[in-house]
Amino acid sequence: MTKTQRGLAVFLFMAFVPVWACDIFMSEDNPLYWYTALFCSLGGFAASYAEGGLDGLRAFGRRTLRVAGSLRFIVIGYLIPLGLGLGWMALRAAGKLPSAFHPALDAGFLTMLATAWITGPFAEEFGWRGYLQNTLLTRMSPFLTALVVALIWAVWHLPAFYDSVFSSLRSTLGFASHCLTLSLLLVWLVPRAGGSVWPAVFLHWSANTHGRLLEAAFPTIGGANLPGGASSAPFYLGAVLLFVAWQRRYYFRRAASASAPPEPLSA
Repeated sequence: MTKTQRGLAVFLFMAFVPVWACDIFMSEDNPLYWYTALFCSLGGFAASYAEGGLDGLRAFGRRTLRVAGSLRFIVIGYLIPLGLGLGWMALRAAGKLPSAFHPALDAGFLTMLATAWITGPFAEEFGWRGYLQNTLLTRMSPFLTALVVALIWAVWHLPAFYDSVFSSLRSTLGFASHCLTLSLLLVWLVPRAGGSVWPAVFLHWSANTHGRLLEAAFPTIGGANLPGGASSAPFYLGAVLLFVAWQRRYYFRRAASASAPPEPLSA
């Protein structure tokens, strides 16, 4: 078994076994249930240690935790879902947006935002984008890397969502589309931040909460005009695929070393 194979085995074990066991055997009423996703991020650190010992762990930490040079990509990552959500709302009810704008954020809403940051994005992204995406990018094109990560990421949610998201073909395809949309964005964004995971954390956070945030900002717009779920998923994926077509030289090159600087944006 090579070092990379050993690292992948450790990561997949850490990401799947404890989390699936929790989803199957632990009640959602248990507060610990919502934090077991942290095993995914811990798996990224464990896999790096399995591959390179303490030196590999230090290199992984320096790369994924770096803030210098990643701030603008953090901002871009956070704004992308909000921009897509506003675009969807404009298509559905453009004339209602100005009159429906009455932001109302309370302490409970802010608590929800803080909890959502920890239990999903921070708990997962050091694994998915910090380790798995980074490893696959040295062997696959960015587009194929995004497809593989999206597939594994979607399957990882199966025990938690088997009776909701995965209960119908339409919602299953919508969720898979959501995973692919984010993966295609993050396979472009994270390498541009030098491998820092913070842009992935903030984009994931925004993707998970932007529907609630837009609902709070436009409380009278009507639920049918808000983004989220299977209805808006094709719009989001379509917009991102247009971006992929624009950046096709990057997405379809044979392999993209995660440590190498990305190609500049085409004019």
